[in-house]
Amino acid sequence: MAAKEYILIVEDEIIVAEDIQKILKDYGYLVPKIISTGEETIQYVKKNQPDLILMDIMLRTQLNGIEVAKEISNLNIPIIYITAYSDSDFIKQAKLTEPFGYLLKPFRERELMATIEMALYKHKMDKMLKESENKFRTLVETTKESICVVDEDENITFSNNASAEIFGCPVSELVGQNLNDFVTDEEFKKILSQTGQRKNNKSSRYEVEITRKNGVKRIISINASPKFTQGLYKGAFGIFNDITEEKQKQHQLKEAKDNYQRIFENIQDVYCEIDFDGILYEISPSVEAMSSYIREELIGKSINDIYFDCNEKDTFLSKITKEGLVTDYYLKLKDKDGSTMLCSVNAKLVRNDKTGTIKIIGSLRNITDRKESEVAIHNSEERYKRLFESSIDAIMMLDHKGIFEYNNATLKLFNVSDKKELLNQSISDVSPLKQPNGESSQLAANRHLEKAYKDGYNKFEWVLKKKNGDLFTAEIWLTAFSLNNKDVIQATIRDLSFKKKTLEKLQKTHDEVKEKINQRTNELIKTNEFLQKQINDKIHVEDALQRKTLQQELLLKTARYINSSLDVIEVLRRIATEVMDLLNSYGCTIYLLAEDSKTLLPQIVIDPVYKKEIMSTPLDIETSFTGKAVKAKESLMFNDAVQNTNGYQIPGTTEEENERIIAAPFVAEGKVLGAICLNRIGPYFTREDLALADTFANYAATAIKNAQTYQKLQHEIEERNLAEKAHRESEKRYKDLQTNVPVGIFRATPEGKLLAANPALFEMFGYESEEDFITIPTPQLYFRSKDRIMLMEELRSKSEIYDFEVQLLKKNGEIFWCSLSIKTIPNEKGEWIYQDGMITDISERKLSELTHNVLYNIGNAVNSTKDLQEFFKTIHHELAKIIRTKNFYIALYDKSSNLITSPYYVDQFNKKTPPQQELGQGLTA
Repeated sequence: MAAKEYILIVEDEIIVAEDIQKILKDYGYLVPKIISTGEETIQYVKKNQPDLILMDIMLRTQLNGIEVAKEISNLNIPIIYITAYSDSDFIKQAKLTEPFGYLLKPFRERELMATIEMALYKHKMDKMLKESENKFRTLVETTKESICVVDEDENITFSNNASAEIFGCPVSELVGQNLNDFVTDEEFKKILSQTGQRKNNKSSRYEVEITRKNGVKRIISINASPKFTQGLYKGAFGIFNDITEEKQKQHQLKEAKDNYQRIFENIQDVYCEIDFDGILYEISPSVEAMSSYIREELIGKSINDIYFDCNEKDTFLSKITKEGLVTDYYLKLKDKDGSTMLCSVNAKLVRNDKTGTIKIIGSLRNITDRKESEVAIHNSEERYKRLFESSIDAIMMLDHKGIFEYNNATLKLFNVSDKKELLNQSISDVSPLKQPNGESSQLAANRHLEKAYKDGYNKFEWVLKKKNGDLFTAEIWLTAFSLNNKDVIQATIRDLSFKKKTLEKLQKTHDEVKEKINQRTNELIKTNEFLQKQINDKIHVEDALQRKTLQQELLLKTARYINSSLDVIEVLRRIATEVMDLLNSYGCTIYLLAEDSKTLLPQIVIDPVYKKEIMSTPLDIETSFTGKAVKAKESLMFNDAVQNTNGYQIPGTTEEENERIIAAPFVAEGKVLGAICLNRIGPYFTREDLALADTFANYAATAIKNAQTYQKLQHEIEERNLAEKAHRESEKRYKDLQTNVPVGIFRATPEGKLLAANPALFEMFGYESEEDFITIPTPQLYFRSKDRIMLMEELRSKSEIYDFEVQLLKKNGEIFWCSLSIKTIPNEKGEWIYQDGMITDISERKLSELTHNVLYNIGNAVNSTKDLQEFFKTIHHELAKIIRTKNFYIALYDKSSNLITSPYYVDQFNKKTPPQQELGQGLTA
C-alpha cells in the first residue's frame, strides 16, 4: 500500500487533537506530530513542510491560527481551519488566507475525511494548474511563435515577446492597442469578416498585411480560435507568423516557375535533351515554328535520323566528348519534308551523379533565314547611312547632354570643318542670344525640346548662327524617340534661304514658260492678223477664216490655262476636249511615254464606246500609229487607217471604214514626253488640222515639263522625310513587341469601356479576337458586381491599385481568380481620361490556399466538434468550397452485421434517407 499524505494537527485541545489523529491514522494518513502553539507551528512547518495542516483558529497563544496561516502562506501548504465559532466577521478574516476548507466543532468523522480529501484533491489540482500555467507562460514567453489574445472588439489583451517583435513595439505598448491601428481599412474589413466566422464558433486561418510602428509593411498569417464565456463570444486566441519572406520566396518561386514555363513554351530557340545514344526524350514546342515537325513526332526519335550528313554526327560527338561544351556550332539538319536547315547549336554534356548516365542538353537555332536577313540588314543600314550623309538637310542627333551625331550637311550649313566642333553643344549654342521676338534662345530652345519629348514631335522656325557669325532663318523638325534605352531627339534643319532660292527658281521657270507662251501667242496673233488680211482679200473663204479666228481664240484660252495650272492631268484633259472640238474629232487619247521609252501609257481617253478598252491597252511605239509619230518626233496623218500598214487596231475596238487618225508627239527640249491621237470618221484631216494638233501637242509638252519640274521638287522633299519614316517604322516594331507580352494588358475609359486589349488578355477570357472582347461591358466580366464597385472607389481615391485580387468570369461562364493592377492616366488638366491595367491569372494559387484552409478547418473540427451530426455538416460545408457537393452523403460500415448505414444524407432530388443495406448492394458498397 502506497504511503499517504503527511498531515499536521495544530490544536490546543489535546483530546480533540488525539481523536483527530486516531481517525486519520485509521485512514492511512501520516500524523506524527500534534502542535498546540502558533510559534512552534511556524518553525515546524518551515522545516518539515507537511502535505496538509488541520489548524484551530483560536489558539491560546500569542499567535492565532489565522496569523500563523499568513506567516506560512508562501509555502503553498493547504490549510483546513477548525473552529467552534461561526461569526461572519471572523470567517471573513479567515477567508483572506485562502484556506482549503472549514470544520465547525463538533464535526463528524465523515465530514472530517470528506473535507480533507477535497482539500488534498483541490490542492493537487491547483498545483498542477499552476505548474501547467507556468509551463504555458514559459512556453508562450520563449516560443518563437507570435501569440496574441484579443477581445470581442479586436483590442489586444495579451501578447508575448515574439508577437511584440512582429508588430515592432514592446509588449507594454502593444497590449491595449486595437488591430485596426496596424492595418488599412481594407485589411481590417478582412479581419472583421473572419471575426464573424469565429462568432459562429469556427476557427479561421487567413493572411493580412500590417504596418509596423516604423512604417515597414509585413505580411502575417493568423491562426485564430474563438473564446466563449457562458455561451457569449469574448474574443479570440491567435497565433501570428511573419510570412513576408515566405511570400516573397513563393512569389519568386512562382515567377521562376512561370518564367521557366514561358521560356520553355515560348523560347524561339529549340531546347532539347538527348541521351548519349542519340534518342530525343525532351524538346521544346518551338521546334514546330522552326521546322515541319510537331513536338510529339520527335520525342523518342533518334537524332541520327535528322542529320543531313551522317558524317557530321561523329564529328559533333567527338568535339563535345573532348571539350564537354560546344557553342555556335553549325550543323546541317534535315526537315520533315527533306529540306535543309542550317542550325547554330549550343550544347554540353551533363552527368547524373546518382546513375552515372550521360546526356546532352542544348539549344538549336535555325539560322537559314538569319544568314539571308543579315545581308538585308547590312544593306538597310548602309542605305540609312547613305541617306543620313547624303541628305541635303542638316540632321543632328541630341540627348540631354547636347549634340552627339550629325551629318555632313550640318557641317556645310554652319560652315564648320572640324567633325568634332559641334559635339555636346545645344541648339542655343549655335543660335544668337535672342530670337527675333526678344525671347532668350536658351529658354526658347529648352521649351521646344521639352515639347518634342512630351508630344514626340515639334516643328518651328528658328534663327541660327553660322561659325562666321552670319545669321540665317531655318525650319526645324524635332522628333523624339528611344535609342538604346535612352531618350533622344532628331533635329532636321532646313535653311529657308534654300527654299526661297527654289521658289525663285520655280518662278523663273514659270516666267520663262510664260514668256515662251506669250511669244508663241504673239506669233499666233501675227498669224491671225495675216489670215484676217487674207479674209479681207478673199471673201469666198470668209467662213474658213471665221473658223480660224475661233481656233486662235481657243489657242489663246488654252495657253492662258496652261500658264495658270500645274495639274498636268487636268491640263491634258482640257487640251483633249478643246482639240476635239476644233478638229471635229469623235475620239481623242493622250499617252505618256513610259520609262522604257518603248511603250505609250494611256492617260486621258475620250471615246463614247471604247473608253475602257483603250484605257487598258498600252501602245508599242514600233507597231502603232501614235508610236510612228513618237519615233519621228513630228505630227503625222493617217487618212486611210484601215488600209494603212503603219499601225494596228486597238484590241476590243472595231475597224471603221473611212477612219482618219492624227498623231502628234509631245516634244520638250528634244525629248519626247508623250503623244495625242485624234480619230475622225469621214472627212480627211488637212495640213491645217495637223498644224493645230501640233500646236496643242506643244502646249501639252509645256504643261508636262512644268509638272515634272514641280514633281522633282516634291520628290526632293519626300526624300528628306525618309528618316522620319524610318523612325515611325521603329515605333511600330515597338508596339508589335507589346502585343506579345504574356500578361493581360488593357486600356479603358474611366467609365470602364474597353478601348484596347492585347492577345494574352482576350485569350485569358476565352475570346478569339480583340474586337469581340472589347465590346463586352466590363461589369459583365466580374463575378460579383460589388467587387468592381469597391475597385473603382479605391481607384478614384488612390489613382493606382496594385495586386487587387478578384474573381472574374470567362466567356464560357467559368469563374477564375485574377490579380489586377491599374493606373489612371490624366490629361494636361489632370482629368482622368484613361485607365491602363495589367491582369494576371492567380487561380492556381487561390485554389491551393482554399484547399489548405478547408483541410485545416476539417482537422480543427475533429478536435472541437463533439456532436457527430455537426461534424458531418462541417465536412459537407467545407468540401463545398472546393468541389460541387449538392448530392452528399457519408456511409458507415458495420463489419459484424455486414450492413451499411447513412447517418448523413443530402440529395437535391431524393430527400428520403436510404435504408440500411448489405455490403455490395449500393454504389458505396
